Amino acid sequence: MKAAAENYMIKTVARAMDLLDQFREGEAEFGITDLSHRLKLEKNSVFRLVVTLAAKKYIELNNSTGKYRLGRQARALGQLAAAQIEYVNHARPVLNDLKQQCHETCYFSVNKDGYTYYLDGVESDLPVRVVQLVGKSRPLCCTAAGRVLLAFMEPQKLMNLLANSDTKGFTASTITDIDLLQNDLNKVA
Repeated sequence: MKAAAENYMIKTVARAMDLLDQFREGEAEFGITDLSHRLKLEKNSVFRLVVTLAAKKYIELNNSTGKYRLGRQARALGQLAAAQIEYVNHARPVLNDLKQQCHETCYFSVNKDGYTYYLDGVESDLPVRVVQLVGKSRPLCCTAAGRVLLAFMEPQKLMNLLANSDTKGFTASTITDIDLLQNDLNKVA
């Protein structure tokens, strides 16, 4: 019997990754107390993680706010990861063509575990446009990109996903009822 991956995880490294994950959503900067509350860890533990990540340039202190934000190493690593993903490089010309045709922001996203992950995007030239979501993820049922992925999913896979997901709305417009969502997906298809 194989031991679970959790048995081999280094708790401190996992906590450092959890700390970095806090910068994915919402606010772009956090203080020690903010991070302590979000991570449910003692301030001293958070401080030590912050000092270590700051020393390695993965986060940095914004002197004007006194809060921490992602640092240059995190940005560089993200850019390198994006450049290494071959399919993103293939998607960019298609995204540019689509943008020229529709004059709207266009994204390339993939389905992973019930979420749509935005891997690349090109922004519209129009003054009013969708904010870039590259690097973020959202539940499939909460976004247009996610609903397209759902609409063309194999029926059995779709039913399994919907049956095992907790559909919560991000806005008042999010369809959370499974039957209504299925009807919407039929329209999308």
